[in-house]
Amino acid sequence: MQGTKVTNKKTIFVVISKNIMRRNILETEFWPNFVSQMKDHQIVLIGEAGERELYEEKFGAENVVIENVSDYQTSLWHKLVLFLVRTGTNTKGVRLYRWRSYTMRQASWGSTMLKVLLASTVANFSWYHNLLRKVYGKLSAAWIEELFDTYQPDLVFASALVDIKYDALIGATAKRRGVRVVGMVRSWDNMAIHGLLPFVPDTFIFQNKWLEECATKLQSMDLSNTRTSIIGLPHYDYYRYPEKFVKPKEDFLRENNLDPTKKLILLGGFDFYWSEDVLPKKLDQAIEEGKIDEPVQVVFRPHPSTPFEISDYNIDSLKHTTLNAPFLDKRTAFNDKDFFINLVYHCDVLINVASTLAIDGAVFDRPVICINFDDESKSLPKWKRVGRLFDSFDHYEALMKTGSAKVPTSFAGMIANINEYLEDPTIDHKNRLAAIEKFVAPFEGDSGERLLKEVLAEVNEV
Repeated sequence: MQGTKVTNKKTIFVVISKNIMRRNILETEFWPNFVSQMKDHQIVLIGEAGERELYEEKFGAENVVIENVSDYQTSLWHKLVLFLVRTGTNTKGVRLYRWRSYTMRQASWGSTMLKVLLASTVANFSWYHNLLRKVYGKLSAAWIEELFDTYQPDLVFASALVDIKYDALIGATAKRRGVRVVGMVRSWDNMAIHGLLPFVPDTFIFQNKWLEECATKLQSMDLSNTRTSIIGLPHYDYYRYPEKFVKPKEDFLRENNLDPTKKLILLGGFDFYWSEDVLPKKLDQAIEEGKIDEPVQVVFRPHPSTPFEISDYNIDSLKHTTLNAPFLDKRTAFNDKDFFINLVYHCDVLINVASTLAIDGAVFDRPVICINFDDESKSLPKWKRVGRLFDSFDHYEALMKTGSAKVPTSFAGMIANINEYLEDPTIDHKNRLAAIEKFVAPFEGDSGERLLKEVLAEVNEV
């Protein structure tokens, strides 16, 4: 540990244990403004493991001390509690992940049956959720206890409470020590697919209305004694007023070796789509055969956790498709904001499977297609078929109910949807607004400022 409690100054822990939260929180307007507002106090930024140098370079300041989350040994009891927490809810998404894990031989038959037993009995009840939270609240880790002993924080801001190894455990430690906690989750799907959220903060900041609904409906949270607010998504502030990032379309296309005379299709990958190695080839072939009514080109952006090797896509052999894979360098993952904004802003159709790209497309009012078909060449068990993403993902079912995207069930249907949207991109405009209202709003370009006000209000009350 690097420091100690600063006399007569408040000390605030800010926990950023994953690179996606670095993007969502630290690389928005929230962080520099928070550091400035806290100049008379001490911030202990607890960042990603092994990234001290990066954090000191990008986010350090005179009043900021950098620490990093640390791996730690867990007892058998600790591991058991974490297992129960991960299986602590019985949502559709949790069931999907359970059977996928078994189908992919990532989980044994015995552990899967135990999960089924828990899910079909106690995991359906709020008393069990509350009991698990009490048990989890007694867990500890030596490095976390040492952090608290060293700095004696007055407040903890944990940005990803779904992370039960770090953020939630730091929050639970704070609660046990009588330290107030402000908390969030990472993303809009977290409360539906990652099991039980084992810690309820004193102040819960939600990014959208859907997450607030999930807290009570899926997580059995009693929020009557919890201060709550809905702030929007801070990293979407750049999407609300993208003018300072957006280049003229012709310039952007030329700079990236794309043809400014052709329409642009953005094809996004997914980590659970087992036809993804085939799809770019088939789409490229359809373009070559003139099945799309207008001249088009494709930028293919695989998911960071794609199940395939880049070589499997054989992009170099495709005449109309360009690869964009920023995750190949893990240190720069999520760091291509300017390029990504231009890519979505200038695309004419956005195709994905069941990812957040559908919301990204909606905020830029771009036509979105969500693939709900497997290639006929694939022989897949039930839990690996793409259809499960649309009938077993609570969050994606909710998004699709807004009608903000076309959901073709065949390759031919996808081609028809592409042609339909190219002819009239205003189709489903009102439905995209409905998606924004439920999953993005407030969308006024001030979500970082809203987050700042919420955290500072807690600091001032300590």
